[in-house]
Amino acid sequence: MAPRQTLILQPKYASEFLCIGPECEDSCCVGWNVFFDQKSCANYEALPDSPLKLKILNNLKPIPDELSSASKPNARMLQMTAEDECPLLRTDRLCGIQTTLGADALSSICANFPRIQYTIDKLDGAVLTLACPEAARLVIENKSLLNNNAEGHYQFNWDDEKTAGESLQGFFWPIREFSIRLVTNRNYPLWQRLFLLGLFARRLDQFADNVKSSSGLNFGRMFNEFDKAVHSGHLRSEMVKIPANLGLQLQLMSQFITLRMNSHACPERMLDLIRKFKTGVNRGGSNSVEAQIRTYSDACINYYEPLMHRNPYLLENYIVNQIFRTLFPFGQDGLLTDNQNSSTDASHPNSIALPSRSYLQLATQFALVKGILIGLAGYYRAEFTPRHAVDAIQIITRNFEHHQIFLDQSYAKLQSAGHDTPAGFATLLRN
Repeated sequence: MAPRQTLILQPKYASEFLCIGPECEDSCCVGWNVFFDQKSCANYEALPDSPLKLKILNNLKPIPDELSSASKPNARMLQMTAEDECPLLRTDRLCGIQTTLGADALSSICANFPRIQYTIDKLDGAVLTLACPEAARLVIENKSLLNNNAEGHYQFNWDDEKTAGESLQGFFWPIREFSIRLVTNRNYPLWQRLFLLGLFARRLDQFADNVKSSSGLNFGRMFNEFDKAVHSGHLRSEMVKIPANLGLQLQLMSQFITLRMNSHACPERMLDLIRKFKTGVNRGGSNSVEAQIRTYSDACINYYEPLMHRNPYLLENYIVNQIFRTLFPFGQDGLLTDNQNSSTDASHPNSIALPSRSYLQLATQFALVKGILIGLAGYYRAEFTPRHAVDAIQIITRNFEHHQIFLDQSYAKLQSAGHDTPAGFATLLRN
């Protein structure tokens, strides 16, 4: 082993995003809390007297304690209308601040969404949250997302012999490059790629633990051995022995939906998606678990899998964007906060979650997407299209992934049931 170079992968598709404003079918000005940072609040208070200034100041309120983690000190939030809309949203569905004062007057959150900006090792990057319909279309429908939309102008140099004093975060770029390469490796079915990613996360846990205990585990050796195992394919024989458990998948989908519906108000687009999912798994007319499993299996085999076989990039792009968006496997807590910028130095880590925790979140969200898409395929049957899948992913992202209470409860449920291991997840991910 010797000094190595790793391509620094940074998505650039966020720069191609253009808001479609009032044409959007799911306004970001409706159904979400709107936070104003301290600088924006000061700027609005300094505006000349006008009806717009009065409306802004009259609707600003302190951020309650339960939401304080979503903002910085001295920030404020807007009091939403009875229709759960931003009070500054005009009847033509345009922003009152932007149309009156220009885009430069927007708060950082409103100006950036759906972009999430971050800095790693002094390199700026941006990615998109798929909670925006136009962003979801831009990312998920791109048949060559990485070929055309990942910059690699920088090389990260690292010595795979070094161990002493090396933090796991210091190998962020090799880990990112390997993770992206793994989940886009079509020599394996997608569920096997995610299973292997889970094994990789466990190996990273071991390295992090050994660094803390100064046991001298060499990252380069561990990395090379795992990379060779993936390329050799000798893990296939063990993975194919892992059974699918459609009954468990369907049960968890129902539990996840119930958790979400009990945690926050549900907009009509989400309710419509859930109705179609339930119709798709109840086409036989029987409410028995056995009949639903048969219908779910039929939808998977006859409608979901053919669509994904013809369009393998759909869920690959979803996973790739999640890896970028969450700074997998380190930055989950920093980047999942709605509309917040994140900055980290990969060589000087703060308190972060173990890689296996980051994988648990990624795999849970993928299992939710896949399960609902199977039910949706049962609803549309032969008319199930990529656009149906994209629309569903956007709705799921906005209404499930952006609600921390639901996320915490769903992860806890999986952990308590013993499904928080790669093998446990494989039974949920395999069709």
